[in-house]
Parts: sequence; structure tokens; C-alpha cells
Amino acid sequence: MLNKKILLQINELANAKKLSHLFLLKSNFIHNFNADIISFINAINNNQNTTSIDDLPVNVTLIDGSSQSIKKEQLEEAFYNSNFSTIANIAETGYKILVIKNIENSSINALNAILKSIEDPQNDLIIILTTNAINNVLSTITSRAQVITVEKQTPDQVVESLPLEQRDKSFYHFISWVYPDVNYLENLDYDKYSSLLNHLLVELEKSITKKEEIFVFMNQNLIKDDNIQNSFVLDCFKTILFGSFNQNSDKKLDQKIVELRKRLLNQHPNILNILVDLDNYRKAINAQGIFDLNKQLLLNKLMEYYG
Repeated sequence: MLNKKILLQINELANAKKLSHLFLLKSNFIHNFNADIISFINAINNNQNTTSIDDLPVNVTLIDGSSQSIKKEQLEEAFYNSNFSTIANIAETGYKILVIKNIENSSINALNAILKSIEDPQNDLIIILTTNAINNVLSTITSRAQVITVEKQTPDQVVESLPLEQRDKSFYHFISWVYPDVNYLENLDYDKYSSLLNHLLVELEKSITKKEEIFVFMNQNLIKDDNIQNSFVLDCFKTILFGSFNQNSDKKLDQKIVELRKRLLNQHPNILNILVDLDNYRKAINAQGIFDLNKQLLLNKLMEYYG
């Protein structure tokens, strides 16, 4: 979540017409950003009228790269339209706002195409970028942006903030360590992703004696046009391998994962080396966009580490 002092400063600067033109909201963990974007828009517009990312004010344009890659044409069209729009006059503070979620999911070609617009935008245009992977964002963008770090909630705080019907499910107690973001978890398809997590656990169990099982699972569930599912599979896999969850939990699911991790690493300790390859895979996908080749390279390395 965004610090309240920062939001107050944004509001004061917007009212004084002294607001920077480019902001980059960054998180060092998987974060949804929707609530932060809403708070940021309200601070700029000097009201609390925006309550949903699906019902934005007329002076706001949103490009969402959280679930699919951002295309060059999308960015060019958004900046082109902003140059000729007079819609900012409707907003109390007189700003047009362009929000680009998960800018790291843009190709290099797409980013290069709009660099000039980012470097020299209109006076009444505020650009808000978000990223979960700032190292994958062009330095020419980060150097020109006012970078704001989103504060991380603890997993316990996340679970306590969930609706009561979600709070008691073991799935959310584990996933809050993978994604410590209330908004993200509230919008996650429980049936789909709890089933996918269970499937991952089954295949990891099988892979202790037959490594090909996890290869088949990854190959089937890392899908070119589904960034959310891809991230879910790899982030859960990474969290399990490195034990970055509550291993002292009394939840049956957590206890099951602790025991599975112990047996898996006793038999195949070298798979911990996959961390570097996971990072390289994500960077390559963002930079090159060659999904199938990079997926195959990642899975080949995984099989190599299994031995």
C-alpha cells in the first residue's frame, strides 16, 4: 500500500500545479497495484470519487500489462490520443492521467517507441507506471521517473484483511506468503488456482522418483498468453523450494508442503540452483518475447538440476 504521507504530498503538488509528469510505483514482490492506482488517482483529482479500477474517471486512461504483454500499438495510441484530448478540463486539478500497469511486460520495441513521449510529455499529462520487476524496466525510464516503493504487508496482515469466507481457507494462508497483497488475493480465482497448486504439489511429489512428471506439468501449465497463471506456477514453485513461507504453521496444507520440500531437497538438492534460471527466464521473456524457446531452456535446466 502507498504511504499516506506520500499521497498527501501528491495531492498538494497537484493542487499547486507542481506535480512531476512521470511516476513509477514499484514493488519488490508480486503486487496488484489496483488499490494504489485508485489512491493515486484520487490524490491527483483532489477527490475520493474513484473506488474501482473498472470504473475510472474520464480523464484517466489505463493500459493493463498484468495479464498480457503490452503492445507497441497500445502505447502509441494512448499517447497519441492524450496529445489531442481536452478531457483534462473536466478534472478539478486539470490533469490527464495515463496509467500503465506492469510496464515490465512491454517489449523493448514498445518502450522505445514511446520514449520521446515519456521524456517530453504534455504539461497536463501525468504518467503513472507500475512494476513488480524494476530491473526489467529500461534505465532511460527509471532515471526520469519519480520512483515510489509500495510498502509490503506481512502475510498475517494480508490474511486478516481478507473477507471472512476466505480467511479460514488453508490456500490463502500459504498464498499470502507468495503474494502478500489483499487485492490480488481477493481477485484470484480460488477454484482455478487452489486446484493448480494442488496439482503442482502432486507432480512435485511424483518428481522425487520420476523427474519427468514435473517437466510435463510445467510444460502444460506455462502458457504463452496467460501471464497470471505463469507467474502463479513459478512463484509457488520458488516459494516451496526456498521455504519462504510459514513452516511452523498448524495448517495442514503448510505442513504437507514442509514435508514435501524436505523429501524433495534430500533427493534432489541441486534444484535450488533454478533461482538464477527463473530470473533469467523472466528477463528473457520480457526482452525477447520468444516464449516457447525460453520455456524450453528453463525446463531443460530444471531437468539438469534434478540429475
